[in-house]
Amino acid sequence: MHNVTCLLNNGHLIHHKAGLERIHKTSFYKLVQLIELDLSFNLLKEIPSEAFKQLPKLKTLDLSSNQIDAILDNTFQYLTNLKSLSLVK
Repeated sequence: MHNVTCLLNNGHLIHHKAGLERIHKTSFYKLVQLIELDLSFNLLKEIPSEAFKQLPKLKTLDLSSNQIDAILDNTFQYLTNLKSLSLVK
């Protein structure tokens, strides 16, 4: 059984250990105020190149402990305020 945490509070979205296998390119479109996104400890294998397009304020992105093997070059191009990125397997 997974210990699922999903919180959206004051610009922070924590959705780890949720068994996520994929995210859609528009999954975060209405979360333009988001500053922290934690998708760690899921089953993600790929990240759509436009998944983070509408997150101009995002400063912290945690994709650690997923099954991501490759990321397209332009995946993070819209994250101009990103300060911390974790991709550790």
